Amino acid sequence: MINKTKMDKKGQLKIHETAFVLLGLAVLFGIVFIFFVRFQTGGIQQAAESVKQKQTLSLLEKISAMPELRSSYYGIDEDKLKIFQPLASNALYVKQWQGLQRVSIIKIWPSAEEFQIYNKGNGNFTYSTFINICKQKFATTSAWACSLGLMEISYNI
Repeated sequence: MINKTKMDKKGQLKIHETAFVLLGLAVLFGIVFIFFVRFQTGGIQQAAESVKQKQTLSLLEKISAMPELRSSYYGIDEDKLKIFQPLASNALYVKQWQGLQRVSIIKIWPSAEEFQIYNKGNGNFTYSTFINICKQKFATTSAWACSLGLMEISYNI
């Protein structure tokens, strides 16, 4: 009988060792899984940021080329810009501004003036590009006077 209890205790000890090893492996795999998920989530966020940046840069080009704002040859027409400014929040342009927080054009040289085209608040990220803001002058002849401007687009991720 003494042999049987010694063998039972040895068997139980082996079972406990195996159970603790399996438990340790499960914890190890759990930790590895958590790090893997965090790594993948970071990659997905970076990919989302990259897509949003590309969309925003595309919108910069698209907005600066809108016929509602462009003059024939010289850049953004200041007169059209002043007329378009109150119309930009119209239902026709809601799809145009989708995902954006703010679109503004700032005349920076020779005088400073800001045109808020669309404003839904400040965004986390802002992209900008330099543009020509031109105005047709009518004196004795028709001529264009151009200024340096900055178009800014802000968005949230």
